[in-house]
Amino acid sequence: MDLLTREGEAEGSVNIHGCVTNLRHRRTRMVQTADQYAFLHHAIVHTLAFDSKPVQTEGFATYMSDSKNKQRLIKQFKQLEITMERSEEERQASERNAALTKSNREGADIPGNLYRPRLHLGKEPGHDYINAMYVNEKAVCIVDMESECSLYIPDLGTQKQFGSYTVDNLRQMSTPYSINRVLRMSYNGLRGPNEHTVSHYEVTAWQDNVKVPESATHFLQLVKEVETKAASGSAIMHCKTGGGRCGLFAAVWTLLEKTGIEHEVSVFNTVRQLRARRPNAVRTRVSAYQK
Repeated sequence: MDLLTREGEAEGSVNIHGCVTNLRHRRTRMVQTADQYAFLHHAIVHTLAFDSKPVQTEGFATYMSDSKNKQRLIKQFKQLEITMERSEEERQASERNAALTKSNREGADIPGNLYRPRLHLGKEPGHDYINAMYVNEKAVCIVDMESECSLYIPDLGTQKQFGSYTVDNLRQMSTPYSINRVLRMSYNGLRGPNEHTVSHYEVTAWQDNVKVPESATHFLQLVKEVETKAASGSAIMHCKTGGGRCGLFAAVWTLLEKTGIEHEVSVFNTVRQLRARRPNAVRTRVSAYQK
């Protein structure tokens, strides 16, 4: 990658086959499979064709205040709109899942099959669809960005029953941008009783039909609070479409992590990575760059 990137930047062209052949004269097992060879082509396209170079964190404020970069940001977003990160198989799976209208909200972001969980209990073969994404660890936080109050939230000091599950609202407090709760979720089904407590954040400072939150400062504070709370597990986010508000929250979280570790920022690269799983993540230029 480094050799080809330098070659492309210096000469305006690359010879991937020649580069791999030369490397194999020294190390015979370099680039072992056809998938790796194809990946190398895609990676070089990303590196050389897209305006995706990260900006150092210490200079990012100056970069954003420079009016000359406005057209560059618009160009970046247009490149995002014409870039397809999904394989043909995933694209076809997404089209099939979109036809399952009873399992998707209107306007929802439709996943393929690669990253979504399957429903098996009481389901016939081939009817395992749910519009959701994997969570690798036990969730300790829920971020609720619905435009209306979610049905599973009981009033303070009360509980709601959903089949074998019970939800209790143990504590609740309000901030200028959210309602923070502690919910206890209890299961009393066939596999025995089980309880799990989560921190629940209902985002309130984001008006319906508005593309971005009311305050960037408050939104960043919320992301940092959730990041701290989720240090012992993971966070679940949900919104009306599964991609718009959740996508922006995930993008800001990822960018904050990267700036802390790598000390550089690439909104373009971050959004591209998110769209590999959620194609409708950060769908407007305002969402991508205004905040």
